[in-house]
Amino acid sequence: MDFETCQGFLDEPGSDLVSKTQELTEPAKNDNPAIETMCQVSHQNSDSSKAMTLAVTKFDSIAAVDAHYDLVRGSLQTDDAVDFTEGVNGPRSFQAVVDGAGVGSFVVAQKELIVISLHTAMPSGETPLFDPAELVEFAKGVTARLP
Repeated sequence: MDFETCQGFLDEPGSDLVSKTQELTEPAKNDNPAIETMCQVSHQNSDSSKAMTLAVTKFDSIAAVDAHYDLVRGSLQTDDAVDFTEGVNGPRSFQAVVDGAGVGSFVVAQKELIVISLHTAMPSGETPLFDPAELVEFAKGVTARLP
């Protein structure tokens, strides 16, 4: 997977949103050498106070991708304040609805060596750009386009 591939993962934002795509492979490899590629796409409102972000990360082995997925899942699943649902986008997927501390929700899915992660961010107490059901639909669309 390369940067050009990542650019097409989310449809163009509405006229009231700004889209940004970043290649993050090198900084990600510094944190985890098992990462082969990573890119991030975000849609933000005009003042950048609300956003939805998609990260697509490819790992070099099943052991590495499984470990990453399990780490993220474990960190969210153990928080009693999080509404956690497994299997929202295939067998290795979950949704964690936080609705606090500036985060709306997460959807994470693993497909072979790739993990996709979507999340919404906004000021505490405000409504996110996309509700949890919309985030799941975005994740399904992204997963369907993975190689």
